[in-house]
Amino acid sequence: MHRQAPADPIRKSALATGIALLSALAILTLGFGRAAAETGSPTEVKEACVSAGLKRPPALGANFHLQTFPAHKGVTMPLAWVEYDLPSMPEECEGAYRRILYFKVRYKTRLKPWRTLRTWVVFPSREKLVAWVPVWNRNDATGGKLSYEIAKEGLEDPQGPVQHVTARARLWVKDLATGRIVGRRTLRAPTTFDRLPHV
Repeated sequence: MHRQAPADPIRKSALATGIALLSALAILTLGFGRAAAETGSPTEVKEACVSAGLKRPPALGANFHLQTFPAHKGVTMPLAWVEYDLPSMPEECEGAYRRILYFKVRYKTRLKPWRTLRTWVVFPSREKLVAWVPVWNRNDATGGKLSYEIAKEGLEDPQGPVQHVTARARLWVKDLATGRIVGRRTLRAPTTFDRLPHV
């Protein structure tokens, strides 16, 4: 009667170790594949962040009026309240890309031609008189409609009733690693205005 030779314990142990290593490698490969699918390649992340950052806000607008002061008769201050509501950007954009929202308001009165509402803005390096005013410099949601006051630097002579007002919003997406602007979009913002000055 033929008797089967006993199995080599060393060979059996090596085979079991090899199977275990192959199983672990398969699990790690599957895990890395899932992580890559979730985060995407750098190009895909950039495209997603730019697309989200340039999406038109659910709410966008501006209200304009001329402010008068009882103690300073004969002068007015052009003033605008801009409104905006921004959704949050994807989490993978944090630390890599940043959304910036600007507003620019122009106005015309019966006695004066078209002018731009310019105001002073404090930047990290210096203070600067600008026409495009930054009002939001974050990736997270505004949490509802927010308002930002833009007041013209200095007072003006009487201008007569307000006749026309225009407002534009500009969305930028900035690459924080290079400092370059990788996405740009300009939008018209609906406007309202009061013809006569406020007291």
